[in-house]
Amino acid sequence: MNYYAGALLLNCKNVEAFQIMSYLLTVPIINACFNVDMRRLAIYSQIFDDLLGLQSAKLQKHLQSCGYQYVTYIFDVVAGLFCLNFPYNSAVKVWDYILESPELGIFRVGVAVFRSLESEIMEKSAEDIMMLVKSPCEHVDVEVILKNIAKMEIPAKTYDKIKEKRMAEADINRRAQ
Repeated sequence: MNYYAGALLLNCKNVEAFQIMSYLLTVPIINACFNVDMRRLAIYSQIFDDLLGLQSAKLQKHLQSCGYQYVTYIFDVVAGLFCLNFPYNSAVKVWDYILESPELGIFRVGVAVFRSLESEIMEKSAEDIMMLVKSPCEHVDVEVILKNIAKMEIPAKTYDKIKEKRMAEADINRRAQ
């Protein structure tokens, strides 16, 4: 959270930084990460898997077969909102996508990173994939990732349906316990 505040204070007036920070903390996926709410993070991991599957079923199957866990990735992504992994000018563009629609923006960027690294991911184990996606700009040109984000087609209605389905499943599972 300190990283968010510092980045905002460097780039905004104090009042604007406070307003943006307050807004970001109300975004459910960000809130789940800062509260280390593993139940909600598991749901967001399932949502990420569903969205990735819409973009590349082959990649999704590979990640599932090698036992890759999205929870760590979701936490890392939200903790740094990609700012630690991208050059400054590119990070600003990524933030534009995220601030436009925070939850969907985070997923769009995350799916675009995986899609941009797909050929390398298909040859790696879960542990190697974890290291690969933590530093995507070391393995693929940042412009490729930005182009993939821009052309990413995840309609808000599709996202809302997937999220609603996964939240309902989690609620049913919680009640059954």
